[in-house]
Amino acid sequence: DVLANDGAVVEDLHDVEAAALHLLENGENRLAGVLRLCTYFGLRFREASLHNVKSALRSARRHGQVTVSKGTKGGRTRTIEVSLVGIEILRSLTRVAAPAENLIPIDWTFKKWQGYCYRTWRKYASQIGIDNRFKELRAGFACRLYEDVTGAPAPVLAGGRVVDRDFDRVARLLIATELGHGREQIAGSYVGTTRRAPS
Repeated sequence: DVLANDGAVVEDLHDVEAAALHLLENGENRLAGVLRLCTYFGLRFREASLHNVKSALRSARRHGQVTVSKGTKGGRTRTIEVSLVGIEILRSLTRVAAPAENLIPIDWTFKKWQGYCYRTWRKYASQIGIDNRFKELRAGFACRLYEDVTGAPAPVLAGGRVVDRDFDRVARLLIATELGHGREQIAGSYVGTTRRAPS
């Protein structure tokens, strides 16, 4: 685990999977699904909750990507590339969501669902000792994407930028797009500073 700019912990995949399994073992299949959508797709809590997993699975199998349109900030629709792991996650979540199309119980309002998830996640996260903010799952996604693009750890992990400034900017532009933001500068709140790491 590493500290992000605001002192928050950016969780790695092993921690998140351990948390998801902990939730599954305690019957919290839908909440575990939200965790995985935030982690592997970089979705916000609202986006993950409202995401039509049935439609997403069809799109991922046919085109290797999914469209995120519900619950987005500013109504900005975006397209996300999906790995084989992502397809398997969507496949499992279609069973969890049934008969609904998304992870919100069919007779619940979003407000009721949100309150329940935040309370439950805080409880389980404290039990296993990881950060309880959904934003940190997106931060982990952004850091992994940064490393995929640049071949170097994100500045928040490395203590500063270790790649060429132009290469760093390419990664930030992609991260901003994948996370549904209109400005590359917002990537800094997920992957850290643009300043060069001390040599």
